[in-house]
Amino acid sequence: YDRKAMKQFGMRLFIGAYLPKNEADMLARAFTAQIVPNDILPGAARMMAADKADGFILIIASAAQEIYVAQIAHALQFHAFVATRNQETGGAYGHLLQGENCYGAEKLRRVTAWMDEQKWDRSQCFIRCYSDHPSDAPLLDWADAAMLISAADNLAILAKARGWQIQDWTH
Repeated sequence: YDRKAMKQFGMRLFIGAYLPKNEADMLARAFTAQIVPNDILPGAARMMAADKADGFILIIASAAQEIYVAQIAHALQFHAFVATRNQETGGAYGHLLQGENCYGAEKLRRVTAWMDEQKWDRSQCFIRCYSDHPSDAPLLDWADAAMLISAADNLAILAKARGWQIQDWTH
């Protein structure tokens, strides 16, 4: 199975065929209330604060479901987000995805589509990208400054070969 099929299967297990939007929003808010204050690494919190102070527009680009990425982006005071979308019907989210999983090259496509919607000229933007996974290579390679948030040896080799910085946000 590819990632899209697995994600749809997992969503079907967790929510059934459909989940009313009000229930999904309640669950997403509860999830966000738990993870945002408890799971943001110290270095990540410092970097977000510094980027905000420097005037960066903060955008989450995630393969996770938009159902809860929207709540996380709001809680962290990000300006926007792009994420995997679930189909919607009759006031409910379905387990099937709308379009492709926001992963790999699709994530870059969605970020650039969002920029086009904003009417931003890429040549006039400085893009700093942080990622914790090599699947974001298309986005990291496209960015002006790319940072891999992992100290795993195999990722350090990849980062060095591609010119990405490595940061440790655990402290």
